[in-house]
Amino acid sequence: MLYQLAAIAEHAQTGEKLVIYQSLHKDYRVYAMPEAMFMREMKPEGVNRTEEESGQLLKEEESAGQNDPAEKEPEPEELQKEAAALNPLLLDFVEEEDYGKRLDIFRKMKGSLTQEELDILYEVLDLFRKTGDIEQQAESVESYLKMQKKFDGTRLR
Repeated sequence: MLYQLAAIAEHAQTGEKLVIYQSLHKDYRVYAMPEAMFMREMKPEGVNRTEEESGQLLKEEESAGQNDPAEKEPEPEELQKEAAALNPLLLDFVEEEDYGKRLDIFRKMKGSLTQEELDILYEVLDLFRKTGDIEQQAESVESYLKMQKKFDGTRLR
């Protein structure tokens, strides 16, 4: 089942972050749920959980987060090495809002893209990861950018 994220709201009395989302099937109802619950994987049959199930999941997450060494933050040196390995044009692409300029930057990057960089582009553009080799994936991203360039200028702002 699909849901569209509408907003992140703040509860007026408690300050708790709530996710406002809409069901994209059947009746298209709008729901609110605590952000921590929303970010967890939902049951296949829907988002409704009993209070007991929700409480149990929160306890499991808290205990798993305390003892899991894989959850620790990467060291600054590791982050710098990762960033240095990425194409320097990637940051320009991420920061650019105009699709025409993004397309130009992408074309400069296209010949030397890695899978990791393509995955970052999928996240930035909010695209599902495509199948195929890097060239096929790059063609798919370029096609998306061309479409966005064509229709972005006609939107009302």
